[in-house]
Amino acid sequence: MKGRDLEPAELIRLYGGRARKRFGQNFLVNRSSLERIVDLAQLSEGERVVEVGPGPGALTSTILRRDVPLTAIEIDRDLAEHLRETFGDDPCFTLIEGDARKVDFGELFEGEAVKVIANLPYNVATPLLLQMIDQKTPPERLVLMFQKEVADRICAPVGSRASGWLTVAISARFIARIGLRLPPGAFVPPPKIDSAVIVLTQRETPLCSLEDEVVLRAIAELGFGQRRKTLRNNLKGVLSAEEIEAAGVDPQHRAEVLSMEQWLLLVRALDAETRQQMLEDSRSGDRVIK
Repeated sequence: MKGRDLEPAELIRLYGGRARKRFGQNFLVNRSSLERIVDLAQLSEGERVVEVGPGPGALTSTILRRDVPLTAIEIDRDLAEHLRETFGDDPCFTLIEGDARKVDFGELFEGEAVKVIANLPYNVATPLLLQMIDQKTPPERLVLMFQKEVADRICAPVGSRASGWLTVAISARFIARIGLRLPPGAFVPPPKIDSAVIVLTQRETPLCSLEDEVVLRAIAELGFGQRRKTLRNNLKGVLSAEEIEAAGVDPQHRAEVLSMEQWLLLVRALDAETRQQMLEDSRSGDRVIK
């Protein structure tokens, strides 16, 4: 029997190990949920899938049953060995053993159309998301699992009370929505929080250039730095109240009420020196478009 034909419980039994807290591991075992997650990717012939943190391979096997090439990235040495033994003979399966945060996603996403499907480790989910979308050619669609609170923040409308800097950062190039909500009982071991699967679909036309997107993220982080404070206070290091007002934005507003159009007005209001500093800071923090 091929690995792609095995049920989640059997894959966990074959692995024989326990989920490791230091890697943020919780293994999804609900078969219908796994199928629904893969359905959300809307896979077509000629597309490749990248999976981050495959664990014992429950989602891996579900993807492979769709007969698409799959590259899985796994940091846990024992799990990597289990994945090689279970799926190594499958012609559609490729394994990268190592830390996903050190993977060259720009190179991995080159070539034919790529989609990402992943139950991301919650302790590194946000930086991994940013690393994957911070590419000149990001995936057309990403189907990613997050803890519910983070997923709701990402998918909140820009300008709503639930929005945050991550909402703004992602909205420049992607449309985000909740695709599926999962209770703790869908996992082994059950996490202490609810989970949600988000779908990120690349916009046909980005709302700004790649460089402006980097600056947008930086100014959004500042704007949401202290949520109860106004833009006048949170942005005083980069824009004065007069400059904010001249850009067409009320400096007494809080970040959560701004539209994407207003955020982009603030980006364009920055002077060249401040923009350059934000780009340099982004590079040093490994957040620049590559």
